Amino acid sequence: MHPQREISATMRAMPTVARVEYPVYNLWIQRPFEFEGYTFTPAGGMDGYQERVRGMLATPEDCHTVDVVRDTTATKFAPLSCLCNSGDAIEDYLLLLSVGQGRNVHYKQARFCHEDGTEEVTHCYTGRGLARGEQAISPFEVEDYLSTAVHRCRLPGWVEDRGFVSGAFWYLESLVAPNLEIRFVSAWNGMMAIVHRYFQGKWEGTGEASSPSLLFLAFRDAHEYDFVLDEHPEIWHELSQDYLRRHPNARLFSGRHASLYTRKLQLVLLLVLLDLAGTTEFARRDSVLRDIRR
Repeated sequence: MHPQREISATMRAMPTVARVEYPVYNLWIQRPFEFEGYTFTPAGGMDGYQERVRGMLATPEDCHTVDVVRDTTATKFAPLSCLCNSGDAIEDYLLLLSVGQGRNVHYKQARFCHEDGTEEVTHCYTGRGLARGEQAISPFEVEDYLSTAVHRCRLPGWVEDRGFVSGAFWYLESLVAPNLEIRFVSAWNGMMAIVHRYFQGKWEGTGEASSPSLLFLAFRDAHEYDFVLDEHPEIWHELSQDYLRRHPNARLFSGRHASLYTRKLQLVLLLVLLDLAGTTEFARRDSVLRDIRR
């Protein structure tokens, strides 16, 4: 059985469960808050919390930063995930927060506390390595960002039509990949998954045989993404050919230029994901825009 389905099935088979605790890793919040029955609290309390998180952000270590608790009963089951196609809604929240804070936000185990005081720990898999990217939303904005994004992703047909989930997982893979080639190809796959899902095979006048760069430009124009410059899509398409088709000795881009354009593509994909989730006006977005245009 899929690990997430095991967690959901286990939880629903325990009529005496009183609460579920999720120790969450790599999430930075400014203060405790409650969201849809889940209470988010800084691990270890507020005393010294800012210093602890600054240390976490400065290192590649996987750090327990937030405790999420949900009180439950036999008749009050956890809401199901709509993004991850299995598991509970907590998985949706952490995937969205992974994108928004540019890190792999996850929990490694859920602890089920029973009404009689006994505890049972159920492990949850973590399918991603530690991702460290651009922090597009600040700790002050986490609650508003989460509320807006969850509301958007629950609109009828949104998950099927937008390609957000594929883009999000490819984006995180691009951040954690061990070498530049995989980072670029992952970001390119994520971006093109969203572009193709938008057109759904109907290229709206661009022609079925259009190149990926022309489709990218058509997607840009349809959404008025002025942070994508005219020359970017063709450069990214050529770079994809370097990594997917050409012999290493025949590649067009130097290592420096490949790294530069990979970084720009990652940032463009990040902004597109935030826009799809309905969250475009956060404090750190301007720094992302500057890095794309630099």
